[in-house]
Amino acid sequence: MGYAKSLVSLALLPLLAQAAPSTNDTDEHIVVLGRQAQSVDQIAAAVSVIDQSDIERSGATNLEDLLRGRAGIQVSNSGSGPVLSLRGFAPGQAGSNVLVLVDGRRLNSQSLAAPALAGVQLANIERIEILNGSAGVLYGDQAVGGVINIITKHGVDGGQVSATLGTDHHQALGASASKGFANGLYVDTNLAWDKNDNYRDHAQSRTQSAEGRVGYKTDSRHLFAELSFNQDDRDQPGPLAFSQQDRKASRPEFANDFINEITRVGRLGWEEKLDDNWQLLVDGSSSHRKRDYNQSFMDWAVDSPYQANERLNRVSPRIKGSFEHWQWLGGIDYEHGKYDDNNTSLRVHNKRDSKSAYGTGQWQQGALTLGAGLRYTKVEDNLVYAGTYDNGVNIDNHATTWSLSGQYQLSQGRVFARVDRNVRFAKLDEQGYTPAGVVGLKPQTGYSYELGWAQPGLSLSAFRLDLKDEIVFDNNAPAPAGGLFAGANVNADKSRRYGVNIHGDHSFDALTLGFDYQWLDAKYTQGSSDGHQVPWVSKHAGGVYGDYQWAATVSTRLEYQYRGPQYLLSDNLNQAGKLGGYGLWALSGQWQQGPWQVVLRADNLFDKHYADNAQYNAYGENAWYPGNGREVNLTGRYSF
Repeated sequence: MGYAKSLVSLALLPLLAQAAPSTNDTDEHIVVLGRQAQSVDQIAAAVSVIDQSDIERSGATNLEDLLRGRAGIQVSNSGSGPVLSLRGFAPGQAGSNVLVLVDGRRLNSQSLAAPALAGVQLANIERIEILNGSAGVLYGDQAVGGVINIITKHGVDGGQVSATLGTDHHQALGASASKGFANGLYVDTNLAWDKNDNYRDHAQSRTQSAEGRVGYKTDSRHLFAELSFNQDDRDQPGPLAFSQQDRKASRPEFANDFINEITRVGRLGWEEKLDDNWQLLVDGSSSHRKRDYNQSFMDWAVDSPYQANERLNRVSPRIKGSFEHWQWLGGIDYEHGKYDDNNTSLRVHNKRDSKSAYGTGQWQQGALTLGAGLRYTKVEDNLVYAGTYDNGVNIDNHATTWSLSGQYQLSQGRVFARVDRNVRFAKLDEQGYTPAGVVGLKPQTGYSYELGWAQPGLSLSAFRLDLKDEIVFDNNAPAPAGGLFAGANVNADKSRRYGVNIHGDHSFDALTLGFDYQWLDAKYTQGSSDGHQVPWVSKHAGGVYGDYQWAATVSTRLEYQYRGPQYLLSDNLNQAGKLGGYGLWALSGQWQQGPWQVVLRADNLFDKHYADNAQYNAYGENAWYPGNGREVNLTGRYSF
């Protein structure tokens, strides 16, 4: 489908699909999934919201502990930071198939580097929105398994200072403050510092972040400018062979491994109410992510530091219309990225331009809501990759995504159904390392189907995700001509994932109980891996928790998080057998009196022995990354 034809289709969308009127009033039910504000009841999808009070009650000190086992999320960590997976993607693919946003700004990059989560401080989070399932029209590339949108605190008078002390010499400090003025101006600031020796030897981490925003907001206009800085330095203990059972150990050949990363972001935003029906929104950002690293893999020890630089400029103008029975949103997304790696043996100079036009609409009449959307994306890559594309190569791809949805309000809750065509384009460094004779990978495409029912305190959804040309790294694929190591990035066999998510919570006076459960079956359905399970995806996962309010100032929380057995990563033929499942307990207690709060939390309460990441090796011994042992943290906060 051509670009011009897509634009014509977008122009016709308001006539084809219309929506419920939006509201300018905000309350605890409003969800902002990066594009428009809606009530949870207006979204025909499985949506979960973790609000500020839930974050504080959990006692968690980082995103990894907060999200593990919640809302269908499976978490893995190989020492370089948590990777969040939705709908059955292994860690190597999750960072490219699950979109992570902060206030609607993408953390996912055009390279294989996973979203940088270390700079996101829980004390600065207002809420976390989790959309299970594809969002190919609203977000396009990479929104395949779902979207996680982290909303930070802005424009509310007040602030907080906090300090944390914990096991493994964990120390953290944080401070945030916001001030609004009568003329509409407001100022937000956020500072954080964290140092942790962590559970394993040679695994120290040191992070620091700073963010500032200046804005002007009235009933019809909102302007803001934002600057942020984040530095994340991590020593890398590397994997252990399966025969090595000392969980704290680091292999001596990995003694020089590290990742040091600095990210700088500038952002501008403008929202203008044109009249009673139309609103203009423009968002633009410029980021620079610098990574110095020396990282080894299984039996391959590296002692050659790399330096990678990734620059990304984005602009997203869009317009929103709201009328009696319908709502329309349309816009353009443009990205220009540049990725360089100056290692002498891996000379990389890659560029990408991505252009998208999209439109989506909903129509509501009584209890019935119908929606539809369409997006067209064109991606142009210019690659220089030592050994494979020494003289450079140009690769162009395009894709069309669409969605259809419906919802009906019942006397108790709502039922909804949706189908979404999704897309993922190969990352820049994936395009540069393909099998000999293969110039560029095809876009990964798929269909997401979902049927669900939800009411306050209980929700149930069933889903299916079919993928074609899934983009993965295959250790057994022929290396590129001039390639430096075995294997290559390929368009893999077809795969399908289907499953069920169930969530519930209920309060009994002082006691609140809640649970999340996911059953997920992920299989290849074509080629040499036909009928085999997708590695590192558990069929059963979830968690339960209980909160008890002992007195007005004292409460406790007990959590249990479970993840079932899974095949090792890269074991596409399921030859090595499954790694056993595990359950983790966490216990926290908090005291709050006026502006003061003290929280004590123990993670992995019974010091469970488990793997947070494990790799199959057809040519040697399998490898694993131990999960953290017991951790205890004491946090004090003062709010003003």
